[in-house]
Amino acid sequence: MLISSKAAEGAEVEEIVDVGSFAPEDIHVPKIYVHRLIQGETYEKRIERLSLRKADDSQTKQKKAGDNVRERIIRRAALEFEDGMYANLGIGIPLLASNFISPDITVHLQSENGVLGLGPYPLQNEVDPDLINAGKETVTVLPGASYFSSDESFAMIRGGHVNLTMLGAMQVSKYGDLANWMIPSPFAKLLGRFKSKNTKGRQVELGNGNEELSVVH
Repeated sequence: MLISSKAAEGAEVEEIVDVGSFAPEDIHVPKIYVHRLIQGETYEKRIERLSLRKADDSQTKQKKAGDNVRERIIRRAALEFEDGMYANLGIGIPLLASNFISPDITVHLQSENGVLGLGPYPLQNEVDPDLINAGKETVTVLPGASYFSSDESFAMIRGGHVNLTMLGAMQVSKYGDLANWMIPSPFAKLLGRFKSKNTKGRQVELGNGNEELSVVH
């Protein structure tokens, strides 16, 4: 979506192959958008946020101050899941939700960066640098998962196809009012997306600031 709005665009690639090497149906960025190719000599796929689960546990390996409070919030929010529903997970606390879904129900988790069918955090041997959620954390996908562009991801939400959206709100009142006007760190980007996400379907809003939970139906 971003590349289509630029007059000139360059792409760093691992390998440059001959024209015709790709089947037309395998090309997801048409050549009309790309004006320069750069083959990196020391190309490396970096993992920004490596999140792992233990082999005998569904919990993430990352631990930090306040995790107990965050876990209590997301455990409560996960009770809102119903069998067969489609749910969007925003950045922040909502990304932990995949680890607390009841084994008795099936929930189709959608990530706004273009994944439908999110699974739990990976084991060490399952890590894929190309497979991340909206918070840039390493994840897994379940059988039947699909990948798509970010604009299609938001079309699902704005079109009312997603039953529930979990938002990582900066501030939220007990009535569900959102105050996402301030960016406290460079990591939180494009907060205007929250407005479009909370206009369709049912919402669960999770406050990161005061660490209180507000459930809005």
